[in-house]
Amino acid sequence: MEESVFVDPEFHALIVFCVILPLGMYITLMRKDKIQRRTMLLYGVIFTLTSAASLFLLRSLAEIAIQTVSLIDDLVFASGVSVALYLLPLISAEIGISLISQVLTVRLDDSRSGRGSNCR
Repeated sequence: MEESVFVDPEFHALIVFCVILPLGMYITLMRKDKIQRRTMLLYGVIFTLTSAASLFLLRSLAEIAIQTVSLIDDLVFASGVSVALYLLPLISAEIGISLISQVLTVRLDDSRSGRGSNCR
């Protein structure tokens, strides 16, 4: 039995998927002047997948926290405080869905107006 969740590799993966990766992608997107549709779509999918991975890791860490002897683990991952931790993956998923929606909206507008590359 581990003494704390904070030394578990899943916790470190959570930090990567929940904070570092989305923040790095967001900074990269904000620094670019022009972004191709495919790149935007790829970023949207990656944002959404990282949020799914974060949710999976949070649930896994909550189960592990119950089995540890540390009370701080229970407080952070297996109590009402853990609801706040679910906000970061939700924000990441929202950014991903917004990017995908933007790509689809622009594509539909282009095809409706006849500017699309595959329009007849």
